[in-house]
Amino acid sequence: MKMATKVTTMMLGVALFGGLAVTSSTKAATIPQVPPITPPIGTTQTYNLNPEPALKANKGVAVNLLKTQADILSKFKFSVDHKLVSAKLLTLQEHFASQGISDQWTDVAADRMVWDVTTAHPNGVETRAGLYKNATVVDTYDAETGAPLGSRTTGDWVKGSGGPPVRDDAPVVKN
Repeated sequence: MKMATKVTTMMLGVALFGGLAVTSSTKAATIPQVPPITPPIGTTQTYNLNPEPALKANKGVAVNLLKTQADILSKFKFSVDHKLVSAKLLTLQEHFASQGISDQWTDVAADRMVWDVTTAHPNGVETRAGLYKNATVVDTYDAETGAPLGSRTTGDWVKGSGGPPVRDDAPVVKN
C-alpha cells in the first residue's frame, strides 16, 4: 500500500505542476547557490571618464613617417563631377577650428596629425541623409595610418530626397 501511495503522489505532482515532484520521504539533491557579486564594503568602483586616446598625438613625428599627399589622394577618383579643392596636413584641433566644430574626440588626441581633403561636387552628391546639390565634402584621414576618421558634407540639401523626416521649416531647394 505504501508503494501505491508514493506513485499516486508522484503522478499527482506531475499532473499539477508539470514536472517531477519529490515526496517528503526521498532526499532531493541540493544545488549550491552562487553568492551575488558585490564589491567589498567600503570600496567604490571608479570609471575613467577621460581615457587616454587610442590614436595618440604625433605632431612631433618626422614627416617622412607620415602618409604623403599622393598616398591620400590615391584613394580618390577625380572627374568633372568630383574635383579636388585642397589637401592639407594639420592637427585634429586645427581641423576642428577650420570647420567651425567645437567637438572633442576622446579616442583621437587633439595634436594628432590628419589630412583634410576637400572636394567639390557641382552636380551633387548622394548621402544617407539625401541629395546635396553643389556639395563640398571634407574627408579627414589619419596622417600616420591613412585610415579614414570622418567625412562632412555641406551644400544645398534637396528636401525629401532621403534621410530622416523633414521639418516643415527646413530650407527647400527647387530643381
